[in-house]
Amino acid sequence: MARRYRAQPRQKIALRLPIPSRKSLPPDLRKYFSICDEKIGFLPNVLEVYSFNEAKLRAFIAMYNDLMLRLQTHPARARNDRRSRVVR
Repeated sequence: MARRYRAQPRQKIALRLPIPSRKSLPPDLRKYFSICDEKIGFLPNVLEVYSFNEAKLRAFIAMYNDLMLRLQTHPARARNDRRSRVVR
């Protein structure tokens, strides 16, 4: 499991959602989470929180991937520009 930074709370308490353990997730989602851990060093909170509902998590991942792939087809846009558009 990736290192947890001080700014990352152990529990997501804003909505008190029942966040499942990674072991209880389907194998493909566990692999996706481990790739996040490996590539960026942590699991983004949005992915962890959406894991309470597999359909919503898959929809978010699909939307994010679609957006990033679509923006990659425009070579004039810089990597930081793509990141800023996702945050907005």
